Amino acid sequence: MIKVDRPKDSAPKGFAAAGVKERRRNRIAKIANEKLKFAAYSTKSVRDKLDKLFGRKCAFCESILAGTQ
Repeated sequence: MIKVDRPKDSAPKGFAAAGVKERRRNRIAKIANEKLKFAAYSTKSVRDKLDKLFGRKCAFCESILAGTQ
């Protein structure tokens, strides 16, 4: 894994709030034995920021994303 220095503006706008809402919904869904949903992390704004930060490489193994998908 490579070390990446993240700038202070690296999180997309509204991402933290969306993550909190999603986490609350998932807690309720887990209690009700329903399927959990993780949509906040797959939005276009999040993917774009990750592409910019990691240069189209996997943050864990550093392989080119196009080659592993």
